[in-house]
Amino acid sequence: AGMVVVGIDPGVSGALACIGPGGRCALEDLPTIEVPGTGRTTRKLCGRGLAELLRKHVPADEACMVVVEDVHTMPGNKSGASANTSLMHSKGVIEGVLGVLRVETRLVNSQRWKKFYGLGNNKNESIACALRLYPAAAQSISLKKHHNRSEALLIAHWATRELA
Repeated sequence: AGMVVVGIDPGVSGALACIGPGGRCALEDLPTIEVPGTGRTTRKLCGRGLAELLRKHVPADEACMVVVEDVHTMPGNKSGASANTSLMHSKGVIEGVLGVLRVETRLVNSQRWKKFYGLGNNKNESIACALRLYPAAAQSISLKKHHNRSEALLIAHWATRELA
């Protein structure tokens, strides 16, 4: 039957991409919930929502590998401590959910998968590359705000070539 490969671009505005046997693909933004009591609209990744999303695309009896971009705190990050905290929270939630679901998980740093495609940090190049590989996904990934979806898709595609 083949395996479903899932790529995850972590973060509150992150996304996941599933590539199934025969190259069918599905793209989703990561589910978030509002953090109560902060006095402003702060969102965080929703673990329960993520588990439900994964199970929607990958039934428990289907072989699956999940590849997550390995994110790290960035000292001197201009958006500061809160962005780093949010990213590390997302990473922890993702790893926890995947552990509970018992799915095979790999981490990949962005330099490694981007090098495979010859990409730098230009979000538009990531979108263009994803569109070339998966033209059928165009309506989900063609806008600049969807660069996280295209990067999740590129991570999943990289994994089908390099790991699966």
